[in-house]
Amino acid sequence: MLVSQPTPSVPSPLPINEEQNERNHSMQSGTSAASTSLPVSNAAYDVIATLHEKLQGMEAMQQYAKDGNASLWQQMSQADIQSVNTLCGELERIVQAGQLHAQAAGRR
Repeated sequence: MLVSQPTPSVPSPLPINEEQNERNHSMQSGTSAASTSLPVSNAAYDVIATLHEKLQGMEAMQQYAKDGNASLWQQMSQADIQSVNTLCGELERIVQAGQLHAQAAGRR
């Protein structure tokens, strides 16, 4: 008699929260979400949001590595570490240029 192994649960893609829905809608309608409701510039928001998603992905890969094939997940994490470092550098540049806040970005 064959005994089936339980298949590991794979999380579904991250749900889009209401803020992301509003931003996506604003982008599609041609209005700026940052200029209407968010206190940060679009550039800062994009970097912060992407950084958040990358870090969440890295956290998930750490969990996947515990399930097996750790070298695969380690290799994938290394690629994301480079992206995270690039995003951190860009966020630092935005802050140093005084472009973090929505008002400051529009005043150039």
